[in-house]
Amino acid sequence: ENRMRFPLRVIRAVRDAVGVNYPIEIRISGSEVYEGGYGIEYGVEIAKVLDGLVDIMNVKCDPVLGSFLRTQDGFHPAYHMNKEKWLTIRLDGSVPEDEIKNQIDLSFELTSSKKK
Repeated sequence: ENRMRFPLRVIRAVRDAVGVNYPIEIRISGSEVYEGGYGIEYGVEIAKVLDGLVDIMNVKCDPVLGSFLRTQDGFHPAYHMNKEKWLTIRLDGSVPEDEIKNQIDLSFELTSSKKK
């Protein structure tokens, strides 16, 4: 879709510039929380399009759940973010796809609650 054309172009250019040994990160809330913004279904589609292009993804999470998940393989405190409320997920196969989708869904719920 047109909406992803520019981000994909940027991500590919960054990957070409830095090579495969440098991680590329993206933050995704799972939705845009304003009228006309995308919903959770499109947030999951974005994640699928980015598969293989980015190495880690940041999602908003419940502090208690995040504390537990950070003890599991593939989960880390979010770099440059509030480490209690944001979680970094490695996209290297260490976290099952269903769990990644679950975390995107939870991130959506946490960010959409501030919808005006």
